[in-house]
Order: sequence, then C-alpha cells, then structure tokens
Amino acid sequence: MMAGILLNFLLMTVIGGFITFSVSALHDSRTSRESALSSLRDLIKQVDDLYRSTKQIKRMIRSRLKEITEGYAIDAAFFAAQMDNLSNTQLQLEQVRNAVRTRLDLFDGDRKKRILKEVEYSEKYLCDVVEEFEKQRVGWEDSGCRISTSCKMLIDFLGERWMPTEIEDEFQTMDDAPTSLERFNAFQSIVDKAKKIDPDYWRHKTISDTCMLLAIREMSDIIFERQPGLALQGLIPSRRRQALPPQASVSPPNGESS
Repeated sequence: MMAGILLNFLLMTVIGGFITFSVSALHDSRTSRESALSSLRDLIKQVDDLYRSTKQIKRMIRSRLKEITEGYAIDAAFFAAQMDNLSNTQLQLEQVRNAVRTRLDLFDGDRKKRILKEVEYSEKYLCDVVEEFEKQRVGWEDSGCRISTSCKMLIDFLGERWMPTEIEDEFQTMDDAPTSLERFNAFQSIVDKAKKIDPDYWRHKTISDTCMLLAIREMSDIIFERQPGLALQGLIPSRRRQALPPQASVSPPNGESS
C-alpha cells in the first residue's frame, strides 16, 4: 500500500511539474511574442515620424525660399539648421536599417530584404541631399545661401513632385497592390525606369517618401499576420492620405504641392 501511495505521489509530482513547466513556457512564449510586436510597433512609429519629419523640413524651408535667377535664396542660418535636422533624420533612418538587419525575431529573409532596400533608398536619398549642402555646392553670400539649379538633389527635395508619365502606372500599383511583394516589385520597376531616365540622378523624394510608407506597410503586415483579425485601420498609412502636423502646414512657393 505504501508503494502505491508513493507511486501516486511521484506521478502527481511529475504531472504537476509538467503542467507548471507548460504554463511557464506558454507565458514566456506569449511575453516574447508581445515584446516582439511592441518593438515592431515602435519601429513603425519611428519610420512614420521620420517620414513626417522630412515633410515638415521641406515645407519649412520652402516657406522661406526666395526665387532668384536660376535657383533660390534663403537665410543661411535657418537653412543650415534645417539641413542639420534633415541630417539627423537620415542618421535615424540608418539606425532603423540596422535594427531591421539585426532583429532576427521580427523579420524573415525575404521580408527583411524588402524592408532593408526600401529604408536604404530613403536613407541614401537624404544622405545625397545633405551631402550637397555639406560639400558647399550651395553658394554663400553674406548671411544668405544661394541654391542654384546645379544642386540637383536639393532642387529635387525642395521642388515640384517628380512624377514622369513612365512611372505613373507603377505608383498606382503600389497604392492598389494587395501584397507586399507586388508593391515591392512595382517599386523596383520605378527605380529601374528612374535609372534609365537619368543614370546620374535616379534617387528622388517622390520615391523616397513612398519607400518609407512601403516599409511601414510591410511591417504592419507582419503584425496582422501574427495577430489574425487585427484591424489595420490607422496602422497602414496611405501615400495619398498622409497628413502633416498642423505646424508643418506651410504653403510652398508658387502654390506647388509637396
């Protein structure tokens, strides 16, 4: 009889230990999953903030531009400060790219490659814009700066929206495509055509803005897949519906759209 009691005790101990282990493992798994999703939401917010930051910097600069022969003039101190802000935005995008590269728990192979290429395009575009200023391709005259038409990256950043007819269909596809892969393929097609249009200056703000939104949508898809039934309204920003903070709503020269 004692042997039976002892056997029952050992059996209950083993079963109890297994249940405790299973509950603990389930809790750890849930905690890990929630932590990963929280990190993903933070990355989405960071990219969205950087997207809005570039919009705001552009509008703030354009609100102070004065048209001159073959370019623009602007207060040097103000312009330098805004270029510093844009440089910080570029550096933060570089940090996002590093985070995507190292977070193996968040991104799989193909998805990681797509997001990295999208973020890299925007990061390198902003780097090119800031580099034109840092290499003093902008003319300095007393307390002012002169941005000539030879500053192609700065003119692209501050000028009218770049949208050749050759790429309009691809941009529409990126808006309407139901999958990340289809949107990414449209993006690559746009880049290929941009290189043919001008091999030396094929990065443009129009594409850069879209890249950040593509990265946001791709990361939002991950959250949707890991939390089936999650409503994505408000999580995936549309290229056409993105709104700027009220303080950034400054009319550009000649009523141009941004």
